[in-house]
Amino acid sequence: MRVVGITNFGERRSPFNIKMIWYGLLVAFVALSACAVILTLVSLIWDWQETPRALKIANYIIIIIATFYSCRKCSRKLWVNGVTVAILYSVLSTIILGNAHAIISWAWFVNVGILVIFGFIGSFIASVMT
Repeated sequence: MRVVGITNFGERRSPFNIKMIWYGLLVAFVALSACAVILTLVSLIWDWQETPRALKIANYIIIIIATFYSCRKCSRKLWVNGVTVAILYSVLSTIILGNAHAIISWAWFVNVGILVIFGFIGSFIASVMT
């Protein structure tokens, strides 16, 4: 009799793939840096000022890309890895920006909820593509 989630040796397998979560965070911050460079070049070349809406859309695209790349080599529970990448990205980017006090605000939790939804979307795309 085989029990789901337990290997042949009685050890529980974790739904987290730590290596791929770190890979997803690396992809997220590389994509964030590339997006910052692109937005800077666009605002220097053309007379365009970035808006909060444009920055949020860029952030959502970054999360979809990061969760897609972190989940594409996972074999099971892709959504757990996608949500973990989205939450860790939110916490780390908030701390790096020096807004650690913003973590206790209601708007931050709403933003994390939205990023979790986009983490689901990225992991869903990865599950469909594999």
